[in-house]
Amino acid sequence: MPPDPAGSAAPTALRWLVPLLVLPIMAAATWFGIAMLRAIPPPALDAGPNVTVLRAPLPLPDFILSDHHGRVFDAARFDEHWSFVFFGYTYCPDVCPATLSTFRAVEERLADEPDLQYVFVSVDPERDTLERLAEFVPYFHPDFIGVTGPTEEIAKFTSGIGVYHQKSEATTGPDYLMDHSISVMLMDPERRLAAIFSAPNDPDAIAAAFRKIREHGTAP
Repeated sequence: MPPDPAGSAAPTALRWLVPLLVLPIMAAATWFGIAMLRAIPPPALDAGPNVTVLRAPLPLPDFILSDHHGRVFDAARFDEHWSFVFFGYTYCPDVCPATLSTFRAVEERLADEPDLQYVFVSVDPERDTLERLAEFVPYFHPDFIGVTGPTEEIAKFTSGIGVYHQKSEATTGPDYLMDHSISVMLMDPERRLAAIFSAPNDPDAIAAAFRKIREHGTAP
C-alpha cells in the first residue's frame, strides 16, 4: 500500500513545531532565572555558624553615656576601633559574667590586635552605677570598658541597633532580674554594627570569625 502523503506530513510538521514552541519557553525560563539571580543580593560573608555578618553595616545612633572611669562614652568612642559589645547588667546571675569571661578568652586569642576593644553596656542604670561597674568590669580584664548612663540615652543606643531589654515581669523588689538580648555585637571602626554573634559563644570561633571579617572588610 502506498504511503499516505497527508499522514506523513503531519509527523514532520510536529517535529518542527515542537522545537519552535520549546525554544521560546526555554529562553523565557533562562531570562527569568537570570533576572531572579540579579534580584537576590549576594550572600553575606560566611564567617561561621553562629555569626551574622551584615550585608550593609548599620550606622550607630547618637547617644551620650559614661564609661566606668567617668569619661564620656558616645559613638565617637568606636572610631578607629573594632569593638565587641555586650548589653547586660552586673547583677545578672549567669549570662553576663559568662560572656565577659568569653571576652577575656577572646582577648587572649586576639592579643595581637591593638585596636580591638571590649565594651559592656549596662541596661540596668538604676543599680549599675559607675562605681559598681568600676568594680565589676575590670575583674574580667583591666582594659575592658563598662558603660552606663541615663535610661533614655541607653534606649537610644539599644533601640538603634535592635537590642532588647526590660525588667523581668517574673521578679519584683530590689533583686529584680533583667530580660535582655544575649548576642554579642561587633562594631567596625566607622561607628557601624558589622556583625552579630549569637549564643553559644565559643572563644576560638569568635576569634576566627573576627579575623575573617577584618580580612574581608565591611561594605561601604
